[in-house]
Amino acid sequence: GDSGHITEADTNSEIYTVPHYAQMLKSFLTNQHLNNVIAVGHSLGGHVTTALSKIFNLEALVNIQNTPINTSADVANALSQDPSFQQLFNPEVTDEGLSALASHFFKGSPSPTFSDDFKNSDPNCRKNLVISMTSGIVLDEIQYLKELNIPYKLIVGKNDPFTSTAYIKSLNLSDSVILLDSLHYPMLEIPQEINSTLSKY
Repeated sequence: GDSGHITEADTNSEIYTVPHYAQMLKSFLTNQHLNNVIAVGHSLGGHVTTALSKIFNLEALVNIQNTPINTSADVANALSQDPSFQQLFNPEVTDEGLSALASHFFKGSPSPTFSDDFKNSDPNCRKNLVISMTSGIVLDEIQYLKELNIPYKLIVGKNDPFTSTAYIKSLNLSDSVILLDSLHYPMLEIPQEINSTLSKY
């Protein structure tokens, strides 16, 4: 919630899209002269790190609670269509909507700052993401990940009501997928198990 807003996003719908985030990461990594990078992305961040792997040489890719898709048409099967999750894609947010979202996302009470952090985020990040998806952005992730020539793991909390475990299994990503007993944020619920899983692979 403390990141500055990009004012150009008011009129430029290419900002705050998956390719835009990936390019930002590439620029950062390049400017910092970082090598031997292992990218770890969570949820939407997993789409970003997957896109990053196409334009930057990574040592490995680990995505957590991410649903690989080829086109926006896959979203209906990949993610729950429960109205509480629509808050993630609406520029305008409400206390009631955020409360419903938090009740699905977190085991127990969310961080006290969750609501304020969400409200402080740039509404254009949600607006432009939806525009990019509905305008036909093709991520082409599924086959790409199957043929990825660096180590890749997808860690999924199978109790997450937002993510369809059946969809994940249908992708046939074989031994790349690791299912754990958690909701959307396994890093918060089972940090030791996440750490040991990352260390193992």
